[in-house]
Amino acid sequence: MSSPASPAPAPVPATGRIDTLDALRGFALGGILLINLTAFANPGGPPGFGADGPWTDRAVFAALILLVESKFFCLFSLLFGVGFSLQLRAEGGFLRRFSRRLLVLSGFGAAHILLLWEGDILLLYATVGFILLLFRRTSSQGLLMWAGGLLAVPLAVYTLLFAGTLLTRLVPETAAELQRLDAEVTELFRHGREQAMERPRPADFGELVTEHAAGYAETGVLLASRIPTVLAMFLLGLYTGKRGVLTDPDDRLLKRVRRWGLGVGLTLSGLVTLAAFTLPAVSGLAALFFNQAVAGPVLAAGYAAEFLLLARRGGWWLAPLAAVGRMALTNYLTQSLACSVLFARWGFRLGPLVPPPAQLAVAAGIFAAQVGVSVLWLRRFRFGPLEWLWRTLTYGKVQPLRRGRADGE
Repeated sequence: MSSPASPAPAPVPATGRIDTLDALRGFALGGILLINLTAFANPGGPPGFGADGPWTDRAVFAALILLVESKFFCLFSLLFGVGFSLQLRAEGGFLRRFSRRLLVLSGFGAAHILLLWEGDILLLYATVGFILLLFRRTSSQGLLMWAGGLLAVPLAVYTLLFAGTLLTRLVPETAAELQRLDAEVTELFRHGREQAMERPRPADFGELVTEHAAGYAETGVLLASRIPTVLAMFLLGLYTGKRGVLTDPDDRLLKRVRRWGLGVGLTLSGLVTLAAFTLPAVSGLAALFFNQAVAGPVLAAGYAAEFLLLARRGGWWLAPLAAVGRMALTNYLTQSLACSVLFARWGFRLGPLVPPPAQLAVAAGIFAAQVGVSVLWLRRFRFGPLEWLWRTLTYGKVQPLRRGRADGE
């Protein structure tokens, strides 16, 4: 007798979503929009690096580095791991289904890079997601050990790099060379933004795609440096999902994470911000890596704990944020589309005309629009438009989109 064939991947039965998880994902998208819009409007480097505008501009940039830069990226990565843990519970064909899901996600990421912006995170998530599959049977203790190691190794490298830039300044033979590099880096960031905006518009669609591909390739080293942090946050999210922190939250644990996450995270991020704005350029840039390696992950955990504690009390704000989170892919990509139209070289090039405080207002307006559209869309449809396409391509079968045409939603 022949063995029964393995079941083909099929949609996971919808048994109700975790609204708090969706709301937290929507909150993370708001933070990602803040930092991404600033990058669109001020191309060529970290927020405010080398800026010589009024104190209000520098204050906005400092607040972004202190509270936003790397924090919401880490939070979003954590939530990817939580989502992975929830999908692990589905019966039958998980490995094949999730692999196809990652392949489709990589396609969205490639399209995002080539058509809109080389600052994409989707392709990186898809790549690291395949590594995450290797950890699907790892114990909770093992997940914590791996996550700690993945964060410790780059932290050690960045510490050596940062200390090296400081020690080099104490040696007369090398101090002069480093001072020359400081001047070059400052000049590059200070005038690179104006030069980027002064370049002529792309002659055609092919030139635009080529430029975006080249820009993404140029950031290869920086993207590779993010892999340990992304994988560590994925693993912490997987651990969080396995322990049921979101489905059965423990207030005492959340309060402990909030206390340490916000206290230590803000302290570390404050030191990074201070170093970035007071040290010479090369040392200041080296200091920013600590946001990615330690301050971002720690403060992201504090944000998540604080959000979950507030969510336990309920409130009118949860449902709109959950709607944004349920359409995370659609909203992430439409954020890039809106920012491109407003600030990109092929768009209206409004960056020089919109000062940093006003950029925050633009980000708030875009996010408010996304909240409204997401709420209205999900009243009639089960998924966001790109979520529907993602699901359809993953399962190789057109999925029901309108509400009322499928059970269990």
